[in-house]
This record gives sequence, C-alpha cells and structure tokens, in this order.
Amino acid sequence: MRVQKSVFEMQLGRKEWVELRARLLSEIDPAQDSLRVYFLDETSKDRVEHHGVTRPVNVVDDPLVL
Repeated sequence: MRVQKSVFEMQLGRKEWVELRARLLSEIDPAQDSLRVYFLDETSKDRVEHHGVTRPVNVVDDPLVL
C-alpha cells in the first residue's frame, strides 16, 4: 500500500498548528483522503494523528515485508 503522496515539514507554534490543522481537516474528504501528522520532538515519538481513510500499516510495531 502506498502511503506517501506528499510530505511537508514545518515548525509551528501552538496557535499556527491549531489553525493549520483546522484548515487541513476542512480540505480533506475523510471518505477518500487521509492526513497523518507526526510530531517530531523528543517527547512525542509515539504521538501520531490520523484522519480519513484506512490507517496505514504501523511500521514501528507491525511486521513489514518488502
């Protein structure tokens, strides 16, 4: 299953993140699209948000066969 079509990396303050998240969620069709957010600080390694269609494979905990 292909899970990457576009990737964006940003550094945002709390206010900018709340605004961006709301805008992104208003743009997607949760029946067809998905949005995954990875928080990349040292205290949030297990924090991932997912919205929309089927969740992709968890490559950290689930087996991965190529």
